[in-house]
Amino acid sequence: MLGQNLIIRGLVGNRLVGGTWTASGTWTIPAVTLGGAVLANQNETFGRNVDNAALIIRGGTLDGINSLIGLFGKSHATTPGKFLVSTTNNALSSTIDRLAISGAIDIAVVTWTNCYNVFATSIDSAAVADQVSVGGYEISAGHRALAISSEEVVVADADETKFSHKLPVRINGATYNLMLCAT
Repeated sequence: MLGQNLIIRGLVGNRLVGGTWTASGTWTIPAVTLGGAVLANQNETFGRNVDNAALIIRGGTLDGINSLIGLFGKSHATTPGKFLVSTTNNALSSTIDRLAISGAIDIAVVTWTNCYNVFATSIDSAAVADQVSVGGYEISAGHRALAISSEEVVVADADETKFSHKLPVRINGATYNLMLCAT
């Protein structure tokens, strides 16, 4: 332990340090350049991919089976600008991509894979203005339904001859037809 009368001076050049560092207060680390992966308890937390064009933030061990967030730079060879979220499968034996947002394009493509959405409660109002939403609505205790909100009103017409198209949709494993008419 160092005494109270320590004279602080700058360190210039290479220094070899080791062991366990114990902070006696708050450490403020100025801008630094790291020469490799950042490890936490011997597990890679932040790392760059092989061509240094992506930053991968991991949780878990170095065995490659863990949740991660990938931020791909504009110079990445195959997926420039991509954002990726991956998690482990149920058996904890592999990592599966769950959410990907494409980059290097004016209108990004968002891809959900190997997952399903749990929607928050939608606004349930006939007076929805400047809004379109897809969500869930609790019809009764324990019974939620798909809710679609739009500022456009639903027009009912009993004359089936006015329908020009039908759109099949899957709901809870069954196929239904939404009847549509051209305007």
